[in-house]
Amino acid sequence: TLNKRKGEEMAENQEEFPTEISDDMFVREVPTDDKLKSVQQLAQELRTVQCDLLETETLLKALKQRETQISQTDLPAIMQQIGLDDFTLSDGSKISMKPVFIGSIKKDQMHEALEYLNTKGYGDAMKNELKASASANISQTEFIEIQKLLRDKYGVDFEQKFSVHHSSMKKIIRLMQEDIDKAHARGENPEPIDPILNPHIFNKVTLK
Repeated sequence: TLNKRKGEEMAENQEEFPTEISDDMFVREVPTDDKLKSVQQLAQELRTVQCDLLETETLLKALKQRETQISQTDLPAIMQQIGLDDFTLSDGSKISMKPVFIGSIKKDQMHEALEYLNTKGYGDAMKNELKASASANISQTEFIEIQKLLRDKYGVDFEQKFSVHHSSMKKIIRLMQEDIDKAHARGENPEPIDPILNPHIFNKVTLK
């Protein structure tokens, strides 16, 4: 009968599980005193290392700031006052002063910066990249066809990105400043580099 069959199934299921639960089934290894001592020692060592690391990072930051102050402000100022570009120390080490050219462009000013660079003949230095995002499930074969099928089949949108490599920007700032210096030498009054390039020109002393 149906009730008898259910009873037999319940009996079979009961055989799969232990009818008694012993304490041995929940025995856990009790840590020894040596292991607990190791945990405490390593935790204390971790705290010490973290404190030392924080102090070292703070000291390193202060040293970098001081190095920048000396190499980019203090020494260049004194060397310019006495008309020195390089100098040999008593121990044979040499210090030399050279100009550094830095520039950058804000993302929301890329188009205006491109127009300015074009007027100066440096427009080609700006990269015009098209980046696309697509599903990772597209196969290599499909990627070969992606150029013509990109929008119609996959609905992939392009993201346009303008950029100027930092090394190119340094060169542009240097060349622009050289042109300005030459114009001043001819008695002209040239316009300074447009602030849109965020030009930063300073002297830096190196020690070898």
